[in-house]
Amino acid sequence: MEDVLEKKVGSYIKVISIAVFAILFLYIVYDNYSSKEKIKSSTKTKDSLEALINKYELDYVELKKRADNLDSLIKVRKDSILIIKERFYVYRNREIKNPDEATKLIKKFLNE
Repeated sequence: MEDVLEKKVGSYIKVISIAVFAILFLYIVYDNYSSKEKIKSSTKTKDSLEALINKYELDYVELKKRADNLDSLIKVRKDSILIIKERFYVYRNREIKNPDEATKLIKKFLNE
């Protein structure tokens, strides 16, 4: 009787240990698969974020160039206005009697 009982207990222990090892093996396989999926997902996210960063850097460079160009145009126009104000002072004291004189005055000023 003890011999039969030992065989039954031994076979139960074998079955339980095989079941535990099978569950452990399945858990390891599942964990490995889920880790690979997480890595793929995070890699996709990283790549898309890097693409966005590059796009915004290029946009910034483009906007910086445009802003510098507009700043230089503003400076040139500002300098031109100052020059016009200084040079037009000479013409301000002349009395204009008819529209033809006004036209000639402006043409002469623009030619200078």
